[in-house]
Amino acid sequence: RLSTPPPSQGNISWSNIGGGAENQIKGNDVSGDVISGGRHNVLTATTSSVISGGLSNRINSGKRHTIGGGAFNKIHQDAYDIQSSTIGGGENNTIYYGNISTIAGGASNTIEQWSIGYPSVASFIGGGLDNLVKGGHYSSIVGGQDNRVLDSSLATWTHMFIGGGK
Repeated sequence: RLSTPPPSQGNISWSNIGGGAENQIKGNDVSGDVISGGRHNVLTATTSSVISGGLSNRINSGKRHTIGGGAFNKIHQDAYDIQSSTIGGGENNTIYYGNISTIAGGASNTIEQWSIGYPSVASFIGGGLDNLVKGGHYSSIVGGQDNRVLDSSLATWTHMFIGGGK
């Protein structure tokens, strides 16, 4: 049994919810967004962003973000000019103020800004559990558990790499 989607909220154009249940696209000046399926997925105040499916995934603000699936994954941006981040799947993964960054999967992995106005840029977490890139530029954690890339120097070119382990 399919449920009726909730009414749209805000100024929304060229956006589509293809299927699933209780999915929402909302916010002001929203355009080109797509939720293909799944349940309880929400796109808020975004442009040209996609949630392919999964459960309770969220993209808030920014443009050209993607969540492929999984559950409880979040891409949250404070600024519209932050763009093109991806979470492939997994569970409880978060990109917070990360520009052109990717979490492929795993669980409870995070890419986030060092401080206000200093996003992580072009960073990558492949998978694993509880890995963190905070303020890293062009930095990668391939996998493992509890690995950290922390750039408190606010340097522009950090290029840090962790292959895995704990």
